[in-house]
Amino acid sequence: MGRKRKIAHPAPTKMQAPQGTLQAPQATLQAPQATLQAPQSTLQAPQSTLQAPQSILQAPQATLQAPQATLQAPQATLQAPTLPSNSHSHHSRPKNTIDRRLVAARITLEAVLNDSSTQDVLATYGYSRAELLRGQALREQAQALELQLGARNAEQITARHTRNNAHLQAHTIYMRHLRITRVALHREPALAETLDLGERKRPITSWVGQARRFYSNVLADSAILEKLDARGITLTALQAAQAQVEAVEELFVEHTHCQRIARTTSSERVAALRALNAWMSEFKQIARVALADQPLTRERLGI
Repeated sequence: MGRKRKIAHPAPTKMQAPQGTLQAPQATLQAPQATLQAPQSTLQAPQSTLQAPQSILQAPQATLQAPQATLQAPQATLQAPTLPSNSHSHHSRPKNTIDRRLVAARITLEAVLNDSSTQDVLATYGYSRAELLRGQALREQAQALELQLGARNAEQITARHTRNNAHLQAHTIYMRHLRITRVALHREPALAETLDLGERKRPITSWVGQARRFYSNVLADSAILEKLDARGITLTALQAAQAQVEAVEELFVEHTHCQRIARTTSSERVAALRALNAWMSEFKQIARVALADQPLTRERLGI
C-alpha cells in the first residue's frame, strides 16, 4: 500500500509543466504581428520620395526659356549689312555695263578696220570704211564724255565738301555772336528787331541771307558795337565773321555751278551712248548676215 501512494502522487505534478510551456508560444506569436506593422510605415517613405522628381522636372522648363531670348540677337545682327551692299551694287552696276559696252565696241571696230578683206565684204552691205570710221568716232565721243563725267562728278563732290566745311565754321562763330547779342540786347527790343534775332532758317541760301543782314546791321550801328565790345566781341571779330559768311555764299555758287556742269555732261554722255548703241546694234545684225560663212571672223569681231 505504501508503494501505490508513491506512484499515484507524482503524476499530476508532471502534467502541469507542459501547460506553462504551451502558454509561451502564444506570447511569441503576438510579436510578429507588431513586426508586420513596421513595413507598412516603411512603405510610406517611397511615396514621399517619388514626389521629389516632380519638382526636379520643373527646373528644365525654366531653363529652356533662356535660349529663346538668346536666339533673337542674330536676327538684329543680320539686318545691318543689307543696305550698304545693295546701295553699292546699285551704283556700280551701270558703270560696269557702260565700260563693258565701250570696250566691246572698240574691239569690234578696231578688228574690222585692221582687216581689209572683211571691210570689202561689209562694204557691199553699206558699211564702207567711212561708215566704219563714223562708228569709231561715236565710240570715242562716248568714251570721252564718260571720262569727263567722272571728272565733273569729282569736282562737284570736292566743291560740296569745301562749302560744307566753310559753312560749319562760319555757322559756329555766327551762332556764338548771335547768342551773346541776344543777351546784350534783351532790354533793347528796338535794336534787337533790326538784327533779326529770331529762329534761324536751315536752307543755306536762307542762312546766308540772315547772317549777312545780322553782320551788316551790327557793323552799321555804333550803339550795338559798343554793347558787343563790352561782351568780348570786337569790331575785328565781327568783320572777319562777315567775310566768312560771304565766302560761304561764293562756295555755294561754285558748287551749284559744278553740279550743273555735271548734269549737262551726264546728258551728253547718255545721248552719245544711245547713238553708239544704235549704230553697233544695226552693224552687228548686218555683219552676222554678211559673214555667215565665216565663223572665225565673227568670233574675232565678237558678233
